[in-house]
Formats: sequence, C-alpha cells, structure tokens
Amino acid sequence: MIRLAGSDAVFKDGETGLWTVAFSGTGTESTCLDFVRRLAAAVQDIDRLTDEELALELLIVESEDPMRFLETVPSPSTVRWGLQGPGLFGAGTSTVATLTREEVVTWVRERFTGDRAVVVLTGPWGLDVDPALSLPSPPSGLARISSASSGLKVPVAVPTARGGAVLSVLVPAALAPSIAAAAQHRFFSALRHNAGLAYVVDVQTDRVDAGTVLLEVVVGASSQRARETVVRLVELARQIGAHGFGDEAVARARLAASLTKADADARVAIVADDAVRTHLLGHPADDLEAELRVGELIEDEAMRVAWAAAVEEAVVMVDEDAELGDPAAFSTAVGMRWDELAPAVEVPVTEARREARGHRTWKNSLLAPLASDRGTLTDDELLVQSGTRAWRVPLQEVAVAVVAEGDVVLVMRDGRRLRIERDGWLRGASFVAAVVAAVEKIDPVLVRHVPPRPDKTLRPEDGHGESTAR
Repeated sequence: MIRLAGSDAVFKDGETGLWTVAFSGTGTESTCLDFVRRLAAAVQDIDRLTDEELALELLIVESEDPMRFLETVPSPSTVRWGLQGPGLFGAGTSTVATLTREEVVTWVRERFTGDRAVVVLTGPWGLDVDPALSLPSPPSGLARISSASSGLKVPVAVPTARGGAVLSVLVPAALAPSIAAAAQHRFFSALRHNAGLAYVVDVQTDRVDAGTVLLEVVVGASSQRARETVVRLVELARQIGAHGFGDEAVARARLAASLTKADADARVAIVADDAVRTHLLGHPADDLEAELRVGELIEDEAMRVAWAAAVEEAVVMVDEDAELGDPAAFSTAVGMRWDELAPAVEVPVTEARREARGHRTWKNSLLAPLASDRGTLTDDELLVQSGTRAWRVPLQEVAVAVVAEGDVVLVMRDGRRLRIERDGWLRGASFVAAVVAAVEKIDPVLVRHVPPRPDKTLRPEDGHGESTAR
C-alpha cells in the first residue's frame, strides 16, 4: 500500500499486528495529511496493483523472513489456539509465497473499509483539521472480529525451529505492564547476568483481547545450552509463582510506570493504540493515568497471584536441534507434558497395517528388510508407518497443502505439519501427487503451489519443526 501511495519524504512505516494493520507517518501537518490521503486513494485504486509490484514485495518479504515465507513455523500462539485468531500471529501464513494479485486485491477490498478505519493524529494539530479521507464501504456479510477463545488450558512443552527457548503465558491486561517490567528484570538477571545462558533475554507482549495480554519470555540460547536453559526458565517461572518476583523486580515495575508517566511521547503512543482497540475491536477504553498510578504502587503479591495462574497454562518452546535426551525424563525435568508436534494420531502398527489393506502403499525401499517406512492413502486419511511406530493423519484436518519443488507440506488446523519428500520414497513423485489429489478432492482451495524460485539461496533448510515422511 505504501508503494502504491507513492514516494515522499515523510518518515513512514506499515506494521501488521495481532488484529490490525497500521500505517504511520511522521512529518509536518501538511505532509502527513498528504500521505494519509494518498494512502486512502491507493486503497480505493487497489485494482492498479500489478503482478510485477506484488512480485517485488514478495521478494522483500522473503528476504525479511525466509523461514516463514514458504511455510508456517508454529509460534506459542499457534500451539495454544491452532491456525485461527491469535494462533496465526507469529506463525506466518503457509501461502505467502503463493499469493496472487487477485487475492491481495480481494483482501484489501474486504478489510480496508471506512467502518474499520481509525485515524489517530498526534502533535500540535489544529482543532479544525479534517483528513477528508474516502475509503470503500464494507462488503455485506463479512464477519467481525471476536474475542480470542481461552485456548490450551494445560502446560505443554514443544520443539521450535526458531531456536532458543520461549515461555508463553496469558496475564491480565491491567497488570501486564507491571508484570512485563518485573519479568524482564528477573529473567534477565537470572538467565543472562547470573547464569550466562544467553545474550538475548527479552519480554514481549501483545494484547489478545479486552482483558488479556500474551506475554513471552524469549531466551536466545544456543542449541547446546537450550535444554539447560529451558529447564531453568521453567524452574524460575514456578519459583516466581510461589514466592513472587522479589523486591528489585517490584521496584523495576514501579519505576517503569513512573517513567511512562513522565514520557509524553510514550503516553501518546499508548493512548493511540487504545483508541484503535476501542473503535475497531470494541474494547472498553483504558484509563492510562489510573493504570500508571496503580503501577507506581504495585505490590508483589498482586503480580505473583496473576503469574502463578498464568504459568499453569504456559506454552514452552525449545530449540528442535537441542539434545533433550529421553522425552519422559525431559518432561519430568520441566514438569509438563512433552509434545513433539507430530501432525497425527499414533496408532498400533497392527491397526495401521490392517487399515492399509486394499489401498495403495508407497515404501522407501524395494528390499523388504530395508523398507522401514510405508505411506498409505485411504479414502480420508494418510497412514504412515516407520519402524515399530505408526500414525494416522486425518486429511479432513488439513488447513493447507503447500506444494513446492516436488514436495508437499500438509499444514493441519492446529498448526502441526507433515512434509512428504519426493526423493525419500520409491516413486515419490506419485506419492506426493496422490496426497495432493486427495486433499484437492476435499477442497481444491486447500492446495497451494509455490512458483519456482529464481534464487534458491533464500530457501530455508528442510525441516523447521514439522514431521517428515521420507
């Protein structure tokens, strides 16, 4: 959209958030008004977007995050909610690489409408300023945004292709700024300053709905130290839930509120975000001044109680390349269930073999003793056997099938993935084609073909957390 609005000297940016797309510009009153009006005109004239302009933007997006350009990479939110609502945020979209001009045009027409738009002006504007924007009317029957469901209710640990370790919890919005400041101090001090487990120890927050904030403690540990890091991360989280953040962390939380209260620019940004949530999402308006007064006097016990409840529903992610050892032992070490994110239901091998009878089966070797892997397509599911284990993949649960370079990645509705590699099977091309045809039979829209990439240096390495059927 910024490209279509044309070039100028305004400091500008565009950002996709959990529920909104925000465009910002900083300059003089006249240059800012000119920018936002040209942006609105670009929305009205979205039909003039060309295939070449879209291709250029896709190259830029691929350079920004090649791992998530071709496939989904489940985030803690994906594990909690699946590929819906907040679960899409942070995971990437399976079909970015396959976007067409027609899809972009349709998407903008449906969502960039007058009833969904809020213009926030900050700075010394006159009271009579009128942006005079013209945006399309909303299409009929388009569903509005609803609050996020509660999602996963039990703690779980899972692998991630993003590396390091992450602890993800849901905290009350009213306490979130204080908890975030206290958590930043406590986890940074313990994991980086005292233990030297990582350089990056950061706390990130996103507003999920009117009363809830998603808080993530992100630790950039190496693969070699990821297991040690995640165990310590969870131990510390539980210690805080039992005994509180401590005096220093409480002082940090109070200081953060005081600094925000004294920073006019920071307050303006917070009020602007609140205005957007109020007008677009129907959230009740926040009273920032009252919240800051509470923050300056926050007590450890209030934060501890909220944190203890949040940890009971935590999602923990750890580098998929880390040596975790025995899964049962690791599960005991972190005190929560270990989920390898297999996109299937494990079944007895005898049951899988019985269900496979009469259906076409692919193997990874012609020699029976070496054919440890088998893949079978039935009318509505894929059966995968590997050694002494077997899984059933229900094709009705496929959210999208991404076909690229002869392979297919099945992305399930809960964000789990299964890669079927053409070169890992005898007659692998026919196996991939049969799986794609089975998904197309359910709904042709589910199958997306990634165009050949002219420069494969940006293609991410195989794997990225999904199970692989070879």
